[in-house]
Amino acid sequence: PAAKPNYDLASQFSQKRISQMVFSTSLQPNWFRDSDKFWYAWKTPAGTQYWIVDPETGRKTPAYIQYLGKVLPPAALGLLVIYCLKDVSFISGSHGLPELIAMAVVTALHVWKRNMLLSIATGTILYMLLVQFVFV
Repeated sequence: PAAKPNYDLASQFSQKRISQMVFSTSLQPNWFRDSDKFWYAWKTPAGTQYWIVDPETGRKTPAYIQYLGKVLPPAALGLLVIYCLKDVSFISGSHGLPELIAMAVVTALHVWKRNMLLSIATGTILYMLLVQFVFV
């Protein structure tokens, strides 16, 4: 004898009910131009998450972390410039020359080496030397 169909159990696996429990079953890679890296979106009950994958290193990083890594260093440098120039008088004293020289060195060093810490540290040391020994 054949088993009696269990329609109540089968209804738990309807497409409508499954779609409320399973959000992503596959991913579509979106390749970055001139790179091996790609990004993809993954849907979860908490919402859509975006990931960046580097196949060379095997790393998978949330896209917002990589975004913050790109925008925060220049933003911090911009805030540092504004903070450093807020009390500078360009019409008296050293006319802002130590600040401008240090900023030029920071900019040139950063363009050359692409190292934010090195640029800021060198600029700070140079500025301190200029105000202590040159523009006394």
